Amino acid sequence: MIVIADKINASGLRIDSCGMVSEAEQKQQSLVQKIAQVLQTDLQQIFENSREAKN
Repeated sequence: MIVIADKINASGLRIDSCGMVSEAEQKQQSLVQKIAQVLQTDLQQIFENSREAKN
């Protein structure tokens, strides 16, 4: 998963691995959960960095 956001980190780019494409069909439910978890973590980081930039 690639996240492009000014506030994700200093580079504005974050790449997260959520699983292997070859296993996506067999492990679809766990892959969806992993993507949701990573996305939630990345969004939280963006919010925290945005708050810090305002202070």
